[in-house]
Amino acid sequence: MAAYSNLVPDHAQELAGSAIPAEIAEKHGVHSAQTVDELPAWARWISKFGDAVFPVLVFPMQEQDGSETGQVKPQAGTVIDAEGEPMKYISPSDGGGGPDSPQLPVVRGVEKPIGVLVVEGVKQALAADAWAPAGWAIFRICGITGWSRGGSPSLHLKVVRDQEVLIVPDADAATKRQVYDGALALGAACGSRRASSVKYVWVVGFGSSGVDDQLGGMPCSIDRLEMFEDWIATAKSKPSDSPPRAETQEDRKRKAAERSARALARTRRDDERPVIHIGEDRKMVVDKVDSVLRERYEGKELFRRGEALVRLVVDRDGPVVVPVTSGMFNDLLSSAAITVDGDQSKEQSGCSHPHVWPDSNTMQAAASRYRGYQRLDGVSAVPVVRPDGSIVTETGYDPETGLYVALADDIAGISVPDSPTDADIAEARDLLTKDLLVDFLLQDQSDMAHAVAALLSPLVRPLVPTNPLLVINGLQPGVGKGKLASTMSTVVAGRAPNLAMLPDNEDEMRKALTAYLYAGSTSVFFDETHRLDSAVLNGCVTAESWSDRKLGVTERIEMPNRACFFFAGNHVEISGDTARRVVQIRLHTDVPNPQNRDGFKHDLPQWAGEHRPALLRACLILVRAWFDRGQPEAPRAFRFGSFERWQDVLGGILAVADIPGFLEGMDEQRDVADFEGQCWTAHLSWLADTCPVGRPFTAKGVSEKLLTDADAETPPGLERLLKETDPRALGKAWATQVGRWRDGHRLINNGVGQARRTNWLIEEYSPTSSSPATPTVANTVPVPTGRRTVPDEPGRAMVEIDDLDDASGSAGFTPVIEDLGGAS
Repeated sequence: MAAYSNLVPDHAQELAGSAIPAEIAEKHGVHSAQTVDELPAWARWISKFGDAVFPVLVFPMQEQDGSETGQVKPQAGTVIDAEGEPMKYISPSDGGGGPDSPQLPVVRGVEKPIGVLVVEGVKQALAADAWAPAGWAIFRICGITGWSRGGSPSLHLKVVRDQEVLIVPDADAATKRQVYDGALALGAACGSRRASSVKYVWVVGFGSSGVDDQLGGMPCSIDRLEMFEDWIATAKSKPSDSPPRAETQEDRKRKAAERSARALARTRRDDERPVIHIGEDRKMVVDKVDSVLRERYEGKELFRRGEALVRLVVDRDGPVVVPVTSGMFNDLLSSAAITVDGDQSKEQSGCSHPHVWPDSNTMQAAASRYRGYQRLDGVSAVPVVRPDGSIVTETGYDPETGLYVALADDIAGISVPDSPTDADIAEARDLLTKDLLVDFLLQDQSDMAHAVAALLSPLVRPLVPTNPLLVINGLQPGVGKGKLASTMSTVVAGRAPNLAMLPDNEDEMRKALTAYLYAGSTSVFFDETHRLDSAVLNGCVTAESWSDRKLGVTERIEMPNRACFFFAGNHVEISGDTARRVVQIRLHTDVPNPQNRDGFKHDLPQWAGEHRPALLRACLILVRAWFDRGQPEAPRAFRFGSFERWQDVLGGILAVADIPGFLEGMDEQRDVADFEGQCWTAHLSWLADTCPVGRPFTAKGVSEKLLTDADAETPPGLERLLKETDPRALGKAWATQVGRWRDGHRLINNGVGQARRTNWLIEEYSPTSSSPATPTVANTVPVPTGRRTVPDEPGRAMVEIDDLDDASGSAGFTPVIEDLGGAS
């Protein structure tokens, strides 16, 4: 016997068991479809039931007019109809599109036939083609009523005219009234088309046994040929001796109940969902709903984030965290359990229960138990390091860090030595500094150190309570800040950065940060950053948790802050308060058109994506080396307030890796980036030159001096004071700077003088042998009996500053103001 082609082994075995030889299967184009693309277009809708439908057995068919049709057979029980019943064979019309379903497709065409065989069933007709005597034309009906359309006989029945017709129904024509009546109706329709005679072949068997079943059980070809000849020779005038009993109303009710029971049993069998009877005690129902949701989803999809139940879902950018709405909660429950009306005792007595939803109070009560779920602090696209130095290298929730680690296939299970050798460390360092970062125009060695620290930060984020803002600050367009941001994002996030723009007001900033943190983002990138000056951002970056109001409601939400914030821009202006929270990666060039340079070692960021596993492994080797060598802290030449732990961890890692420059020149970098601070420094320096140190002055006097001094420096944003006087604006600006040292000078509010005018002083630091910074105050006026003391500051002695008596010697304070007097 020839071998079956284009069939998977199970399908080949099925056809062989149905007495369909390989040559018959090949003649009719029967084949196995193992993907959606291999299905007929009209059957591809079944892919919505998942990959379990494959492999699908495809039976192409052709009607007498040449039109294409057919049926497909998916894996048993995988395609369910609208009533919850499994579909064995799928026709074109089942999917709502494509060609018409089969009416009377040709199986064997004969020019001058002995007679016509009309065979019920897909495989039965093919078995008949193999074993029916030669000279008989064969046509197929798919179901006992498949030959009709809208209650009318198919026009294709004209083929029976003047022919002896033998109708071959399933064996259940003797037991099922519907099959019996359908066979009789087909015979009547053939008679109406002037068939010379109509008879019925009795295939004796049980249930829906058909031609293929009977022939498949026979041992040899001769027996099969003889059996088919016997069937034809013994054909009867009716489908069976007597019609089966007609179906009653009770029969229909019983069948409906049986269908419901089968659907329930099939659901339990297929997905093993437990059944919850919502008619039981309310607490029991809530407990069961809560229990099945936890068993199915906790630690995989459902978590507690702050004060809310959240769900981890996957979108085009990977896993994100979303709030669980009432509709989503219902959907999750429907996938985790079967909820039916009534209670369990009634089911045991044989009663059937319809599927129903629990009431809203029950659902809300179950959802309110979110506090018992595992906390989710964020979602990381890179392996993360636990406080004990172990590394999470598999996708899934890690209870110790509170992070869901979602790793791409190429980095899952990445191998990192527990005790990296010096050679391992050198190789990892060189891969990062001499391959990944070598082509970027980093200004000096501190910028290389900071670039490596930025790559490491998302990996060690669980080790540090706060993480500074990481700013890629380019000198000019074309210097490569966008490419560096894309390269870093490719490594730490697995994709190019979403080009988010920094909000331009505090309310929008708050909303944006809340959205990112609520979504569990651990690497957030902002592009085209021109100025960093946000109290909201400053508060967020130094906060271990973040609280905000839910959009549209008054309820507040609180969530952990495990994010690393990256910014990229050219000549980024960084305000003084923000500058204390920033680590810069500066890109600098001396050429006018850096965008035209070539000779790059690698094509970035594409190269970074292709070598991401090796790059992340290099980062993790440096981290592991730090742990293995006792977690040493690098010497602190600079104290990074609010980020001391980050400084210790990253500084130690870079020191072990022998990457110098970490946090070097931070004071200078802050001064350069802080344009506003530079303006204040210049203004206070001018004040110190204009007003004798320690001599009181007023805003009015200084405002008038600004109009006449060609070298005058105004506070930032008050350049108009060079053309007009506005003592109030000047005094208000000074009030924001009281007591703050800028390059050795600071403003002091010296109290209220005559006419309730505020007096001011400039103080100046002067190093002495006994103290690193002692203010020198030049007093040129008499010392009053009352004394004002400058508050002590750590590390230096503070002198007392005397108030000034007024000219009349009264007890009140009236300063002597020489050349800058006037109303403030």
